[in-house]
Amino acid sequence: MDHVDFLIIGAGVVGLAVAAEISGRFAGSSVIVMERHETFGQETSSRNSEVIHADTFYQAAKSYLPFLEYEDLQPDMAGIRPKLQGPGQPWRDFVIRHEADRGLPGSINLLGIESPGLTCCLSIGRLVADIVQID
Repeated sequence: MDHVDFLIIGAGVVGLAVAAEISGRFAGSSVIVMERHETFGQETSSRNSEVIHADTFYQAAKSYLPFLEYEDLQPDMAGIRPKLQGPGQPWRDFVIRHEADRGLPGSINLLGIESPGLTCCLSIGRLVADIVQID
């Protein structure tokens, strides 16, 4: 294969969810997910997704929602938002960066997005769509 439209690094919950979303939105595009382990979900995802079905979580949720049944709990998309500052450093806003000048054309990093960034997600989506269309 000489060309790949989208390359996803990491076959955890987030990487696979991103690959599925891209496949749906950009039908006909090539999407490759690379994972260093023999199978998917071996690192952070293996620890995070266990909590969703843990009896402890279910019992705590049921104390607030008495009608809740164990079968009502289903895993869904999840993610980790990186922080842009280290311990003791001042807070930094989110970053949207096209990585073409770093030799990664088509790679767009969206880092550190929390509220209020999440409240303007449609605007961020339009910005990223504009960047993708430029290429």
